[in-house]
Amino acid sequence: MNAIEKAVRRMTATVQRAAAVRVQYVRGPQTIPAAAVIADVEIEVTGPFGWPVTSRATDFLVETQRLVMDGKPIEPEPGDRVRVDRKGRWDTYEVTTFGDQGHCEPADPYGVSWRIHTKLVATG
Repeated sequence: MNAIEKAVRRMTATVQRAAAVRVQYVRGPQTIPAAAVIADVEIEVTGPFGWPVTSRATDFLVETQRLVMDGKPIEPEPGDRVRVDRKGRWDTYEVTTFGDQGHCEPADPYGVSWRIHTKLVATG
């Protein structure tokens, strides 16, 4: 591990401690407790007539080491869910592909965190 990767890992841990909220990552019947930093973003996709359309979405930054099922690291998949604890009320977001942006991407060059693209599908 080089000095830059160590710095990225320290910075990620600091941001997680300062800004993360409690979430549950859900795939089928399995649930993983985790922490995530929430980012409200604007995305631009091509509409049905070829025109650009701007929309709002919610991205979650989750440390890759937290997404483990059956002892193996997992990559987010479309259809997975992220549930956010809003002081006893759970909002549910679905991992979604937006245009050519895909459904997730590494948030850094070292694979410390995922940036997961979602849309709100239920409020609790």
